[in-house]
Amino acid sequence: MQDNLREPLKRRTLSDRLSQLKPSGLQAVSGFVAIAMIIAGVWLYRHDVPFAGEPVVVMKIGPLEKISTASTPKQKGPEKSPDADIAGKETPPEPDPIDLAADRAAARQRVAIIQRPGRRMTARALRRAPVKAVSERGPFGSLPKVARNGRKPFDVYSSKLSKTILHSGKPKIALVISGMGINVKLTNQAIRELPGFVTFAFAPYGRDLQTMINAARKRGHEVILHLPMEPFGYPGVNPGPRTLLASAEPQDNLKNLKWMMSRFSGYSGVTNYLGAKFTTDGGALLPVFSQIKSRGLVYFDDSTNGETLTGSIARAVQLPKRTADIAINANGSFSAIQQSLTELEDMARRKGFAIGTATGLAETIDAVEAWSRDLEERGVLLVPLSLAYRGAKS
Repeated sequence: MQDNLREPLKRRTLSDRLSQLKPSGLQAVSGFVAIAMIIAGVWLYRHDVPFAGEPVVVMKIGPLEKISTASTPKQKGPEKSPDADIAGKETPPEPDPIDLAADRAAARQRVAIIQRPGRRMTARALRRAPVKAVSERGPFGSLPKVARNGRKPFDVYSSKLSKTILHSGKPKIALVISGMGINVKLTNQAIRELPGFVTFAFAPYGRDLQTMINAARKRGHEVILHLPMEPFGYPGVNPGPRTLLASAEPQDNLKNLKWMMSRFSGYSGVTNYLGAKFTTDGGALLPVFSQIKSRGLVYFDDSTNGETLTGSIARAVQLPKRTADIAINANGSFSAIQQSLTELEDMARRKGFAIGTATGLAETIDAVEAWSRDLEERGVLLVPLSLAYRGAKS
């Protein structure tokens, strides 16, 4: 190795200095790579490369099919479908969207016409109960009474019918739906859905009965009171608390009668609930009917007890009484109830006036609502129960 310190000082030429700056082979390659990357970066920046940095899927796309829209002119003559079979039959062309919309609108209109309820004679709203003139304080609450001017609860709480109904020669039907007030949901459904001239029989049990009574009367429904009476098989078959019993003392039955009469106000009469045994005992029936008569009410027999003494006892005390012509099967299906209602309608045409009674179950409410929808258009009037007592004493 040469010792530079011992080498004499001399001036280096330009070629000597340039030879000292000459890069090695590794430095030359590195510099070339760096320059190439700079050039590539500048080129990418100046040129748009689609899908750069994203995965790319390449697939073959067939020719676009012609799509018909509402604005596309219709072609003259049928166009061959690619799905036409060997025999040369063609697939029906797709319907126009506008035509489809028009067809659907027309279908909805036809359904609305079919389902539209028929004309019904509107029932007037009835007075809110209790009415002071025909009410008095009893041991358990308000009791009905005959007013000082002779007006009876039957007169005050019954419907005020128009002359069109009173003097109409069309067949008439009075329909009583019993068992109201116990099932609140079904009671409210009946009040809401059934025509106002349907009469409701409310049981003396349940809560907030007066509110339901006034809601029913506001819709035009007349109300009568259900009286639980002793059936055969009592107490195994039990109508409910304070049932009127054939074997009870008259004062006990009258006490229970006043309790039931005090449960709510606004009824124009009373009807039996069961009572096959009680209504065949004249001694038990007489004081009860006398009390009902003295309070200005009427009696309605639902015809479920067969031969009873209600007719003879009612005549003895001059208590107005009417009996149902048909008792609709409470356990019947919708179609069976509809059949019974048709029989009631036929009877009204034969006799001029018919009275039916039914239990307020869901199937009954639905069937009566559907049946009554176009009853007037069939030439029959639905009327409140009170019309059956007009001008009759027994």
